[in-house]
Amino acid sequence: RGKRSKTRAMSSSTRSSRRRNAPRSRFSRTLIRWKTLRPSGACEMPPQEIVQLGISQSPEGRKCFQRMTVRENLELGAYLRRDSDGIEKDLQRVFELFPRLEEREKQKAGTMSGGEQQMLAIGRALMAQPRLLLLDEPSMGIAPVLVERIYETIAEINDQGTTILLVEQNANFALDVSKRGYVLEVGKVALSNDSESLRHDPEVQKAYLGA
Repeated sequence: RGKRSKTRAMSSSTRSSRRRNAPRSRFSRTLIRWKTLRPSGACEMPPQEIVQLGISQSPEGRKCFQRMTVRENLELGAYLRRDSDGIEKDLQRVFELFPRLEEREKQKAGTMSGGEQQMLAIGRALMAQPRLLLLDEPSMGIAPVLVERIYETIAEINDQGTTILLVEQNANFALDVSKRGYVLEVGKVALSNDSESLRHDPEVQKAYLGA
């Protein structure tokens, strides 16, 4: 989606490594701005350098700062930036994407629902102005009505030009917003194809889409 942006989805099945206590799957390399990140157990680069390369993450479990307000959490996402006007502009962009966050701007993050905290985690990641946005299980533990709203916004973010790498166990949502998909089993790629082909693959429909 967008002129230079794509969304790629990695869907872990119920037989995934996390449920079998096998090692977590990791990217062998991520290329961005002609540089290579080579994780070895954990990424070898300091977090601030990863952010400076244009990579930002909304982690599994959201990891919002519970005692800080919505606005304070969002401002932390821009911790490497010094352009105050640009930060305020991006803050308003996040509020446009997630109007509920603007309504709760002064509210402590820990008092919000799981879906609202997921919106906050994505918004915080966007405040770093990423070229590559990593989304880890954005639908986990969230009411279905909010999941749909969040995925509509993920598609909108992608349409605005941000490349997204999505890890998601809900294959239906993942394939809806992505250009290409990868199915992981026990930490390994079991299937990969463009998302439309995966959606119509009989094996995928039976095993992952409930068809």
